[in-house]
Amino acid sequence: MSQHLLFMENEGFCQLSRAGSYWLGDSLSLVDLSFYPWFERWIALEYYRGNALPTECDRLKEWLGIMQQHPAVRATAQPPEVYIQDYAQYASNQASVQQLRKCDVTRQ
Repeated sequence: MSQHLLFMENEGFCQLSRAGSYWLGDSLSLVDLSFYPWFERWIALEYYRGNALPTECDRLKEWLGIMQQHPAVRATAQPPEVYIQDYAQYASNQASVQQLRKCDVTRQ
């Protein structure tokens, strides 16, 4: 996983962004809004699997901090505890189809 994050840091973010704070420069884009939810959930990977963002991923960490302060993200963000709780059954290999159906709001 670390090698993929380092690739994102060095070949993706640093090449595309140049000096800007966001993926494509100085302005928030669809790329940022598409990637952010995955990084918001990263806390579950770190908690259950010990997969922290590599220390070399300075730009990704900076971007994550900037995104966490953006009004659109603040309005929809979940606290880390939500992801830790929601992913507990997956982490322990106990998730089932019945449990997934209970969470499926589209079936109501």
